[in-house]
Amino acid sequence: MYIKSFQLKEIKAFSDVKFDFGKDDQYAGWNVFVGGNASGKSTILKGIALALAGPVEGRVLLPTTQGWLRYSAASGTIDLELVFDKEHDTFKGKGATPIGPFFAGVQWHKPSKEDQLPIFEANKKSRSPLKIAERSLWNTNASGWFCAGYGPMRRLTGTSADAIRFTLAGGVISRFLTLFREDAALTESEEWLKKEHARSLEQGTNSQSAQLLENVTSFLNDGLLPNNMKISKVTVDQVLLSNQEGLELPMRDLSDGFRSVYALLLDLIHSFAEVYGVEGLFTKNPDSPWQINKPGVVLIDEVEAHLHPVWQQTLPEWLKSRFPLVQFIVTTHSPLIVQAASPGGIYVLPLQNEPQRAARRLDDHEYEKIRLGRAEKILLGEAFGLKQTRSTWAKKQIDQWKRLKAKKEAEVELTTAEKSDFERLERDMQLVFEFPENQE
Repeated sequence: MYIKSFQLKEIKAFSDVKFDFGKDDQYAGWNVFVGGNASGKSTILKGIALALAGPVEGRVLLPTTQGWLRYSAASGTIDLELVFDKEHDTFKGKGATPIGPFFAGVQWHKPSKEDQLPIFEANKKSRSPLKIAERSLWNTNASGWFCAGYGPMRRLTGTSADAIRFTLAGGVISRFLTLFREDAALTESEEWLKKEHARSLEQGTNSQSAQLLENVTSFLNDGLLPNNMKISKVTVDQVLLSNQEGLELPMRDLSDGFRSVYALLLDLIHSFAEVYGVEGLFTKNPDSPWQINKPGVVLIDEVEAHLHPVWQQTLPEWLKSRFPLVQFIVTTHSPLIVQAASPGGIYVLPLQNEPQRAARRLDDHEYEKIRLGRAEKILLGEAFGLKQTRSTWAKKQIDQWKRLKAKKEAEVELTTAEKSDFERLERDMQLVFEFPENQE
């Protein structure tokens, strides 16, 4: 399953906005939404997740239906146009199978003006019959239709007791839980790995559990972790990593960056195994890395959270190459994450105080400038719209130096304090202009 288009009407800050995904009918790849805080990035990911999950599971994910309708609107809708995979995505029940893309959506609706709390339900006015969604991606018995979503708090531990019961239930709710709840952690996937280890001890080295454990470890050790860190051992109690000196440490004792990436990837593998089964899930050819060649949609909010810039550069490419059939839809504040976008895969959201800018997908020329550009230039460009990349303090120093320099060139006598200030600033400006703009 892939998302061909996505539309919001009267939802939060959006009156009516539509985004088309994919280029030349190629939907797998890296799609990035950029914009300032409160521009609606998280709203888009959560909206997609709710439409994918459907009204029944969506009510579980939503803490409240309040706050989703825009201003004084009586109703608002989120609609997805979906492309299904004929090999993996199935339909249940009676009815004709669509021959092409179909629509599925949800809505918030106030039955009357007196109602303060809107009702969350399926969008009955969607352009495709409601029954199609109920027979496919919203049907718990229909196979395929893979989707998962992750919020910025991708913790390995620390889940609340309330969130645990939703995690243990499995299914689409558990795959989207961290996107909606900050008290949810990705604990269950590591428990799954340790249980498979216990089964392998009981069933032997040739068992399916032993093979699964070896495949998961090989997959995660295939260039994911920096500094030559490797998963060295899985026990019934913990997962151990070793560095290039051979020092072993429990995963839970490592940095937030290590744990968040490990938790996300392990949870993603676990989710793929639940949906598609473990038989034939992993592929490894001599000329390619370890891969999971299954389709689906994966949402990640603030994908760069906890990551050093070096890892921000490499992680998107790693994900694209290891999950070549997945449509990633992510949000970010990092130019390094944006540079990894697939063709036609950069979307800009304006702030609420920028009415002159429209939410849109960047054109091919803008995309190429970002893909080939430097991080500083990207921050100053259309995607981020910064006016400068220096700190406010540094800009004040440069402005003061310019003012004093102009005064001196005009042969205006400087005061003693100004002379001292100018001498200091002259030394500082040597550092400011040490690297010319055209230097790589």
